[in-house]
Amino acid sequence: MKKYIFLFCAIIIFLSSCATYINGKRKLVDKREKQKYKVVMIGTQVWMAENLKFAMEKSWNYENNDSIGVIQGRLYKWTAATNACPKRWHLPSDDDWKILEEFLEMSDDELNGTHYARGAKQSGMLKSGCETNFNALLSGYKHGCDGCFYNLGSYGTYWSSTEYTKDSLYWTRTFTDIDQLLRGQTYKEYALPIRCVKD
Repeated sequence: MKKYIFLFCAIIIFLSSCATYINGKRKLVDKREKQKYKVVMIGTQVWMAENLKFAMEKSWNYENNDSIGVIQGRLYKWTAATNACPKRWHLPSDDDWKILEEFLEMSDDELNGTHYARGAKQSGMLKSGCETNFNALLSGYKHGCDGCFYNLGSYGTYWSSTEYTKDSLYWTRTFTDIDQLLRGQTYKEYALPIRCVKD
């Protein structure tokens, strides 16, 4: 009898844990700055449900405004982004992004494409206030040449760890103020927001 009670309790605990992931309520505590982040489980992956806010060299708050950074997180050059995630988390690869998109029923044609109308359904599911609790934000970017900040509230382009051309361009994902999820490439000298995914 005790064995069955234990098994029943274990199942309840497991289901409760899953539910907190799905609702985006479970917390990741980044011990480096004691910063807490919501996380969400989508399919087999656990993602941060907020943009990373860890302050490090080659990262900035939008327009160097700390109050914007509290909501939008920081913008990172690619070289910083590759080392920015907390322990046991990592910068998602292009394949990590594809796993997420495929779970949300993106077609094979869109999955591997780079056309601008790509991922309307998935963008709508992942943006702030939508059903997955991923809460993608339109956090803008810092230009790699003029050092200015652009497109807060219009675009949110997120890094991947995957190289597109050697030492130059890296795959990214861009959310916009209309529903599309562009798979594109960005020069590593630009500064973009980060979502970390669990190892």
